[in-house]
Amino acid sequence: EAMALADRIAVMSEGSVLQVGPPLELYRRPKSRTVAEFFGSMNWLEGKVGQGGEVQTEIGPLEAELEGNAGGEMILGVRFEDVQVMNGTARGVNHVEGQISRKVFLGDSILYEVIVGRKKLYAKTSADLNWQGRVVLQVPKEKLVVFPR
Repeated sequence: EAMALADRIAVMSEGSVLQVGPPLELYRRPKSRTVAEFFGSMNWLEGKVGQGGEVQTEIGPLEAELEGNAGGEMILGVRFEDVQVMNGTARGVNHVEGQISRKVFLGDSILYEVIVGRKKLYAKTSADLNWQGRVVLQVPKEKLVVFPR
C-alpha cells in the first residue's frame, strides 16, 4: 500500500532507517540488499570485477553500472521481472544460456526457473512462452543493482 499511496517511503530494520526516498527509487536503486528484498524477490549473483570493468560472476561475465563499486568482490541483484527470456543462442552483452527446469503459472504471469551452470535464476514474464529446454536469459545492465560484498 505504501508504494501506491506514498510519495516518500522510509525502510527501517532493527530500529535503523536504511533508506528514504520515492517508491520507484527504493525499488530500482536500493542502497542495500535488505531494502531490495523488502520490495520483492531478487536473483543474487556473486562476482568480482575483472579486466575491462566486467564483473566475473558464477554465470559468466556481466556488464554492470558500477558507480563507485569499481573494485573487489560484489553482489549483483536483478529482479525476476527484469530478466528477459528468449529463444535462440546467447550472442550479446549479458546474455547467458540456461535450461528451463520449472515453469509456474501465477495467474497474471509465468515464473520460469532456469539453471545456468550450477545457479538457479528466475525470470517472470506476462506471456506464456510455451518454451521448454534451452533458452537465453538477458540481464540488462541498467537493471542490475550492485553492492560491495
